[in-house]
Amino acid sequence: MTEDEFNTALEKKYPQLWDKAHPVFRIGRGWWPLIEEFYEAMNQQYLESEDKAAWMNEFRVINIQNKMGYLHIYYAVKDAQKSALGSNLDLIKRSQKICEECGKEGSLRADLDYIQTLCDEHYEKVR
Repeated sequence: MTEDEFNTALEKKYPQLWDKAHPVFRIGRGWWPLIEEFYEAMNQQYLESEDKAAWMNEFRVINIQNKMGYLHIYYAVKDAQKSALGSNLDLIKRSQKICEECGKEGSLRADLDYIQTLCDEHYEKVR
C-alpha cells in the first residue's frame, strides 16, 4: 500500500473526520498503525458525542509528522475532546520505540542528519 492509498483508506473509513482541507501526511508505514489508532480513538469520541455537528465543528487534524524522531499529531479540539490529548501523548511515547519504516522495535537515532526512530536494519541503510 502506498502513502496515498493509506490516506485514501483512512478517508473512506473515517469520512466524518476527514475534511477537504485535511493534510496529506508523509509518515513511514511503520507508524501507520499508530495513526489509524488515533483516528479510531477520535471516531469513538465522535460516535459517543451527543452533538455530532458541534463535535465536527471543533475537531480538525492540522498536521501529522515526524518531529525529532517522534510521531506528532497536531489537531484542534475544544473542551469536549480534551480526553483526546491523553491518547495522543501515549502515541508519541510509543512511537519512540517503533521503527517508522517497518513497525519493528526501534530506537531514536540522533546521530543521523534528521533524527528518526528506526530498527537496526533501517538504521544501517541510512547511516
